Amino acid sequence: MEIRALFSCADNPAWAETARSFLFGCYTGLRVSGLRALTWGMINIETLQIIKRQKKTRKDVYIPLAFSAWTLINDGGAHETGEKIFNTPEETSAYKQMKAWAAAAGAQKNLTWHIARKTFATHESGERRGNIYGC
Repeated sequence: MEIRALFSCADNPAWAETARSFLFGCYTGLRVSGLRALTWGMINIETLQIIKRQKKTRKDVYIPLAFSAWTLINDGGAHETGEKIFNTPEETSAYKQMKAWAAAAGAQKNLTWHIARKTFATHESGERRGNIYGC
């Protein structure tokens, strides 16, 4: 399945918000919980980074924001720091939307939030010649 095929029909109002958050996950590797919790205050526009505080360690993690990911969320508007970026529906509705979206894109695979993370990992490992840890 190609991201381009998914992009080609992502703007359908029936699944546009789910598609936007899924594609953002493909470019950032964020879990669905991270996508749902993402606020504008976590985005550093100057450095194009997501600054996310880890619950377990209470340390900040800096996630580079690819230009493709930025274009998915940049609406040119002013936002409050606590304003959520995505208004993704609950699981059952989101999976129904993903199924319809995948069918419209000609995808043979069922889309899940974890597929977005795997897509990110696959892309990153290809960029680093097979080593996802950057060593």
